[in-house]
Amino acid sequence: MRQRTPMLAGKISRIFKGAGVGVGVIGLLCFQKAFAQNPPEIAGLGVLYPSLDALYIDLHKNPELSLHEGRTAAKLAAQLRDLGFEVTEHVGGNGVVGVLKNGTGPTVLVRTDMDALPIKEQTGLKYASTVVFNPKGVNRCQ
Repeated sequence: MRQRTPMLAGKISRIFKGAGVGVGVIGLLCFQKAFAQNPPEIAGLGVLYPSLDALYIDLHKNPELSLHEGRTAAKLAAQLRDLGFEVTEHVGGNGVVGVLKNGTGPTVLVRTDMDALPIKEQTGLKYASTVVFNPKGVNRCQ
């Protein structure tokens, strides 16, 4: 297994280059699950990528500021549930905890942020966010 880990990490980093951290974490967990089920091939890669890409685009188009990430948290919780995780929502506000039991052995903890920065996106991407920060603390479309 140790020999395959760098290959897996390389595939994940190429696929999620530029992706949001939350989506990257879900991607990592998806690939870990696929890898565990079929070690030599990572069989689920082609099947998982389209839905992860769609999730990334959706989250990118609809960012939420800190303490207002309700929609984002719900989406990530649903994704984790679909992957077989035990999910607890509303941890400390909008936090999400996913536990995937995999037998005895080491425990891995992954933490990520899911809030967006209050800036106007000027990337020119077709899925660029149109949400801008309102000084009163509410997101609005431009």
